[in-house]
Amino acid sequence: MCRATVFGVLFAAAAGAGCGGSTARVTGEVTYDGVPVKQGEVQFTPADGKGPIVAAPITDGRFTIDNLPPGPKVVLVSASSGLAPSVPLSQMTPEMKKRYDPKTGVISADEVPRDADGNNQTHEIKPGEQTLDLRLKPPPKK
Repeated sequence: MCRATVFGVLFAAAAGAGCGGSTARVTGEVTYDGVPVKQGEVQFTPADGKGPIVAAPITDGRFTIDNLPPGPKVVLVSASSGLAPSVPLSQMTPEMKKRYDPKTGVISADEVPRDADGNNQTHEIKPGEQTLDLRLKPPPKK
């Protein structure tokens, strides 16, 4: 009886250890100044500098990255084109209105600044599936 109980506990522990795998799947939304980033890249760099740098494309404000090693990661967003507004013109911030082109319907943002509020920050990535929404804002005025 005791032998069966010990075997059952060891089997359950081994089975539980395999759940979720040893990598992460991270999905999320990326916005800059309240507007989804239409196109760009999100990059995950190990905070300690050891291990691979893993990146994923941003498409229409969303990204998914698979097989990301867990641990603290410095997350950097870079945008390569304009942002499609998700709010009516009447609700845009003054900064958004300055960058809005009514002909194309796009808010220009050739680049999300490295020093944007919320960009280039460390996030703890755990094994398994998780959501990480990145809500970036213009950098503080100097």
